[in-house]
Amino acid sequence: MYLNSVPILDNLAQMDYNEDNVDVDVFNDFLNSTRINEFNCPKPLLWYNGHITNDMMCIERCCLSCPYTNNFYPAGELDSAFKIFSIFGIISFFLMILLSVFFYLLPSQRGNPTVRKIVLPLILSVCYFEFGEFFTLQQFKSQCNNPVQRANARNNKYCATQAFFATGGACALACCASMLMIHLHLVTVWNSDFVIRNIRYFNIIILLSTLSASLVPLSMNIIESDHICFIRRQDVGTFYTFMSFIYVAFFAHVMTFTYMLKTTVIARKSIKEVKRSSVNTFSVAKNIIILQWRSLLGALLMLIVYTINWGYYLKAASTTGMWSVDWFECLLKDNSNNSQNICAHYMKPYVPSFIWTIVLLFFNRFLGILIFIIFAVKKCIYLELRNFVTRKQSDDDQKTLRSIQSITSLSSNIPTDRALIMTDITGEVTSNEMAFA
Repeated sequence: MYLNSVPILDNLAQMDYNEDNVDVDVFNDFLNSTRINEFNCPKPLLWYNGHITNDMMCIERCCLSCPYTNNFYPAGELDSAFKIFSIFGIISFFLMILLSVFFYLLPSQRGNPTVRKIVLPLILSVCYFEFGEFFTLQQFKSQCNNPVQRANARNNKYCATQAFFATGGACALACCASMLMIHLHLVTVWNSDFVIRNIRYFNIIILLSTLSASLVPLSMNIIESDHICFIRRQDVGTFYTFMSFIYVAFFAHVMTFTYMLKTTVIARKSIKEVKRSSVNTFSVAKNIIILQWRSLLGALLMLIVYTINWGYYLKAASTTGMWSVDWFECLLKDNSNNSQNICAHYMKPYVPSFIWTIVLLFFNRFLGILIFIIFAVKKCIYLELRNFVTRKQSDDDQKTLRSIQSITSLSSNIPTDRALIMTDITGEVTSNEMAFA
């Protein structure tokens, strides 16, 4: 989810917001009493002598400067935040490339079917999503067609390219995260490796969904820019509603944890290990969390990202132009270099708060960094990477790696992935440490 501008000015009276929510007479009376010219066009608006088109937001030739949303916050505040966080987005992109290399080169990861067939596509989808940040560093080039006109997919090829990665990446991310959660549920609760056995078909579905999410908005010309090119706010609700299946997948993941807890408690009681079920339940839950914390945290992170983005969209979509009179009147009365800062408080009730924007940017841009920490910062990765670089293994390293790699060569009929998340009847983690642990 990305920022969408709130329409304020429109010289042709073809406003993007619902005119039923705006007192047009009051707005027009105010404009009739104030003659706008080159000398009193207040900052941050610009006097534009070029051709005025329908998609520009102007009164006479006094137009909202591009990117539009920057005008509604104190000067430089939003622009600086997006530039800083875009750097972290690029770092996330390269960390996902590095993590993909780890999964491909290191034996304990390459030999695990869940990592190779399900987790790796999830990592690549994050990489796909974060690639759009390369365009955010040069905002004007990709977001604006000229100083007062925002870009769209048809008048700016950089905007079209960014939208392709932003929309497709968001869809691929939701699909791959859901597939991982459903897979863990089926393996644990139903003893079924259905997803792994049919991974080719799942990949085809995800690929077609990703291409549709990327190409359909471009073909329908519903892409608009404001700090990043994305689906326009009138239509983005349909996009996020479609991806709400991630909530179903997360619910299944919660049920997986509940099943593990219940099964292990019953196993303990059956051998009368303890007499107090409350203490036993807490101990079991603690052990399961220790075993499953990476997958649980990864699933929760995806859900948080989706929920914050959808909530941010709902706030942006609910804005109207009721406040435009007060804001524009404030700019005209002050008409100084500091007008934008002085009048910004008129927008606070009607646009997402700066703090909320920072939270949104943090989870979107730090997503790759957080995923890297969850899946790469673990002992087996460190040991294998060190051995891969030095080509040497100590006896302790060999013993540790053998216990980790044994998860891919179990001789039982239980699928490998199910073995990864099992505990013995004492509730302790077995020697076959889970690949995610």
